[in-house]
Amino acid sequence: MPSSCIIADNAAQFTRVNFPENICLRFINFKTEYSFVHPKGKTQAITNEFPKQLPFIHEPIVRIPEYHEIREVIESSVNHFDDVFIVLHSKEINPAYNSVLDILKKYRGRAAVHLIDSQSLSIGQGFLVQTAVDMISKNIDGTLIEETLREQIPHIYTLLCTPGLSYLHNAGFVDKGQGVVGEMLSLLPIFSLEDGVFTPIDKLKNIHGVIEYFIEYIEEFEDLYQVSFIQSTPPAIQEAKLVKQYLEENYPDTIYTEHPHNTYLASLIGPKGFGLVVIEKTE
Repeated sequence: MPSSCIIADNAAQFTRVNFPENICLRFINFKTEYSFVHPKGKTQAITNEFPKQLPFIHEPIVRIPEYHEIREVIESSVNHFDDVFIVLHSKEINPAYNSVLDILKKYRGRAAVHLIDSQSLSIGQGFLVQTAVDMISKNIDGTLIEETLREQIPHIYTLLCTPGLSYLHNAGFVDKGQGVVGEMLSLLPIFSLEDGVFTPIDKLKNIHGVIEYFIEYIEEFEDLYQVSFIQSTPPAIQEAKLVKQYLEENYPDTIYTEHPHNTYLASLIGPKGFGLVVIEKTE
């Protein structure tokens, strides 16, 4: 039986964690300057907790993995498995993607390598990894798995909203003027991931208005598979219950999940940021 391995990065979030034990799942880890909680048993935190606002003159708070760290993960995988699926978050956001490409050009192992730009992050990227795990567990051919994942990518939609424009400025998505004015006016900009690119689509003045926008967005879909709400950390968007209620009344067969965002996503949109991931059914 061919052996398989999946390499993701820690931008991914999963709606379930009970993956088959016989499938190897490895991660390329991006480090960040901040965290949500202090480590247990430590008198001081290894990283500081996320501040409400970042200085507008500040180095990026996300650290790209060292080239040798990425190489070690890839080389050890392609030498020991028949198929290696590398499912990364959007290359438009992910500066390590080109390093992976460079390593694959220079290094050949026994594995057939399937490099996939998810054009997403968080739950969208995690959904593709989960799909790959399910298909591997059914002994489906690697080429067919890659084709299926690529077919699913255009059916994953992500909306992200944040009051923390200083975080978006730090990540390079808005300029300093937009960040200062946006925070001064307490605006809530909504971004979509279009072809993996952060694209501004609207700005609202309160959370209730954003939730209404999310619900109207869901209404545009006819054949939903899953809707996931990405909460702030700690969860504070009480209006999320309106999304769940709407789905229960109008899309009772659609999977609904809710998750606090992870450290990587918080480093891009701030700890108060939140979002919506909509996944359509595919054949």
